[in-house]
Amino acid sequence: MKTITFYSYKGGVGRTLTMANVAKYLARFGQKVVVVDFDLEAPGLHYKFDLRNTPEQPLRGILDLLYTFVTQGIPPNTLDGFVYDVGSKESQGSIHLIPAGDVPSVAYWKKLAAINWHDLFYGGINPPGIPLFEELRRLIEQQLQPDFLLIDARTGITEIGGVATTVLSDVVVCLLINNLENLEGTRAVLQAIQRAPRPEDRPNPVEILPLLTRIPKEIDPETKKNIVEEVRHILNEEAVELADTLALSEIYILHSDPALQIREVITLDTETKPEKSTLLQDYLYFFGRLIPKEMLRPHVHGLLKEAQELVWFDADKAQENLEILANFSGYPPVYQALLQLYELRQSKNDLLLQTTINYYNIIRDPSDPLLQTIIKKNYSANNKWGKSIFSEETAREIWLADKEKDINLAREIAKNLFFNDKDRDCIEFSEKVIALLGQDLEIILIMIKTLLKADRTDEAIGLIEKYNDNYYNNKEFQKLWAEIIIISNDWKRALELTNNPAFNIQQLRDDAPLLAMRLFVLNDQVEKLTIDLLEGAFNAAMKGNQNIHLLQEIERAFTIAGKSDYFEKLVREAKDPSKRLNTTINNIIEYYFGKLFDNCNNKYWQK
Repeated sequence: MKTITFYSYKGGVGRTLTMANVAKYLARFGQKVVVVDFDLEAPGLHYKFDLRNTPEQPLRGILDLLYTFVTQGIPPNTLDGFVYDVGSKESQGSIHLIPAGDVPSVAYWKKLAAINWHDLFYGGINPPGIPLFEELRRLIEQQLQPDFLLIDARTGITEIGGVATTVLSDVVVCLLINNLENLEGTRAVLQAIQRAPRPEDRPNPVEILPLLTRIPKEIDPETKKNIVEEVRHILNEEAVELADTLALSEIYILHSDPALQIREVITLDTETKPEKSTLLQDYLYFFGRLIPKEMLRPHVHGLLKEAQELVWFDADKAQENLEILANFSGYPPVYQALLQLYELRQSKNDLLLQTTINYYNIIRDPSDPLLQTIIKKNYSANNKWGKSIFSEETAREIWLADKEKDINLAREIAKNLFFNDKDRDCIEFSEKVIALLGQDLEIILIMIKTLLKADRTDEAIGLIEKYNDNYYNNKEFQKLWAEIIIISNDWKRALELTNNPAFNIQQLRDDAPLLAMRLFVLNDQVEKLTIDLLEGAFNAAMKGNQNIHLLQEIERAFTIAGKSDYFEKLVREAKDPSKRLNTTINNIIEYYFGKLFDNCNNKYWQK
């Protein structure tokens, strides 16, 4: 029997509800579970399992056993009448509850007030408190024979809480929230648990698993990472006695679920899928660390084998069974089998990637080979307009953990970061890619565009100057080179660029006449503002969803070149209904056509 105690220094952190979810999870996989409510001052475990206490059938529980011992000196010798079956028919295992007692009756509170905890644990030469609870544990193990004993402990620092977390437990799940009062109190209790003597029959130290709750799911990954690290640092601060210092390697988290603020339910009792609930993802990941795999493996592998054998006879049914098993088990081999089946059946890419995300949220290991293979093959296929089911942050972690770093995947990740306006992340990731794999034109172009978008023009110029010897013949690189100079409004650089033999100005004139026009206007090279160039710039403006300021800029270039009449000609031609211009451009042309009409009237009246 493995005993797990759920403890919190303060209330309101979701301790009892978390324990109820653990019980439901274990029972699903054929485990016999006993849950005990040791929170005698604020009992509520029976509510979580919908066990109602009525005057006609009052509950009996832990308090009744203690009261009988304290008032009559009779230690418990049977659990008959104190245990309630609260399992569901769908579960392969069982859940039995030993409640606190007849809550919230007056009789209950009178019994509680009659117990002198100091005498029970400290009175006389051999106080009976600890032996009493050890006997209770022995009775549960012998009479109920559970695989798991789950204890809901009292908050704060209490005698019964101390027994639950030190004498009875193999594992303590400690729930906490991120404030100093909570963290410092929790640290003191955990240090006390760590130094407390252990029973002779269970000499191994208590395993401590900290669970940080009430984390908003909207919080960005970097902020969340910093919060978790700060909490870990506070808990692991050096103690007065060095031996008491904690060495917690991981802080587990539970995100907030707004729905639970309206109506509290056991998440594992619902039909919610992991992709629809961040909290369920957190639970499944945490359960994978809390529960020894060898205890669940036989049952899960049996179900997995049945589903895999069914593939040859009914692939649809096999897929359905695997999806159900994956959703409520959170067991990595099930996800692996399901993902392999999706690939074999060439399932929809969205379905494959969503399941891959669920798998990643369970294992949280970016170096997993299956994860890396799927992302390499499918990430770019789902990358439309910079949107992907798979977050750029997760894809980036997986790419960085891969020993064989794929440059194509890196490009897709960088594009997504750029399109989704994650400028800082895009620049940092691009720098890492170049540092790890060397120069790559596409990554460099994305990085320069991102710097421009982020108004970091000087850094963009620095990159252009750093790489212009390598890529001066590339069309996209030349366009960015020209665009940066125009943005910086630097006529000297513009003149240097247009006169630079390494810069293919003719190629820029052909491919980006607007940029070429702007360069020549900026450095007063009027002679290079040819009709062909200006007409190319005008036509380019007609193709895009531009604004009136751009056409005014083009008109100014025509005027500087002494070709205003030709600009008027182009405007008149653009007014032709057969051109089928978009609404914005058409409105601009209407504006200019009206302006030309006014000019003609003025010239007529002047004559």
